[in-house]
Amino acid sequence: MALDKITKDNYSRDLKDTAPIFATVYNMAIDQINTNTASLAEIAALNSTTGGTTIVTDTQKVLVSLTSANLLAMNATPVSVIAAPGEGKAIRIKSCVAIFDSTATTYANGGVIYLSYSNTTPITNNLAATFLTAGDKVYQLNPLNAAGGINTLVNTAVTITNDTAAFITGTGVVRLLIEYDIVTTGL
Repeated sequence: MALDKITKDNYSRDLKDTAPIFATVYNMAIDQINTNTASLAEIAALNSTTGGTTIVTDTQKVLVSLTSANLLAMNATPVSVIAAPGEGKAIRIKSCVAIFDSTATTYANGGVIYLSYSNTTPITNNLAATFLTAGDKVYQLNPLNAAGGINTLVNTAVTITNDTAAFITGTGVVRLLIEYDIVTTGL
């Protein structure tokens, strides 16, 4: 009788070892896993390169409330929304949702709003100043996707600010829902 195909039931490595070949390979892999007793520190050392070890945290979320006083002053005094993560670490923004809770007194003047690393170059798209006018609003601040990339600064806080001029008047508040991760390098 001829065989149409090889299956686990009709193929083994040799006559002395009747275990199907896939079972032998599987068992060898399990044996290797079971003999690997390396600690997490040893595994991290195995992953290291000349420049050090790179680790990326799981996505973290933070909800930041900006008061009316923060919004009125953020042109001259940017508001820190994520603290500097420490030596050899950088914050990578994945997304930011701005939620405006409007009141009867709207904001006037002011310029576009954005996230940046310690009030340097913007790292998100601009949010128009009209976001702070009458009516509750939700807006997505997306990380910039510049042609040359965005320089993610090490050990630097993420701030929110606005260009041109300070807002005057206004009593509404903003909440920012920010998703980010921390990249650790051997820098």
